[in-house]
Amino acid sequence: MAAKQLKKTGIFYGKVVHKAIQLDDRTTFLDWMGENMDGSRFVLFVRKDSEYQTKDQYRYLYSAIYQPLAEHLGYTVREIDGVMKRHFILENKLDFPEGWALSKAMDLDRELLAKYIDFCATRAAYEGLVVLPPNPQWKQGEI
Repeated sequence: MAAKQLKKTGIFYGKVVHKAIQLDDRTTFLDWMGENMDGSRFVLFVRKDSEYQTKDQYRYLYSAIYQPLAEHLGYTVREIDGVMKRHFILENKLDFPEGWALSKAMDLDRELLAKYIDFCATRAAYEGLVVLPPNPQWKQGEI
């Protein structure tokens, strides 16, 4: 029988209400803890969620907006990335450090990245492309 592979890190979202943690998806958290950490000591690391970008945001941006828009307009995804960043920076009058280049990743917090994604979806709609909004149900495995 093969040994079970241990997932050492679990990332779970929630909020603190009256000094108590309320998880967005408690069942998934408990399942993960039971499968990976039962009987083990663990370290709990908490950080303010709005300060960090998420892989889910980038997955949505690249798969639901950049890729279809690139195909629709005949550009590469990299070209669309540069064009969208340029428009976003100019329209929002954002200041970045000297030497910053469009080819570098924009260091946006989660809130500003969400605004950027909305901006890109709106620009894609302006170009005649229908962009579906993110489906929150995929996180709960309902789709």
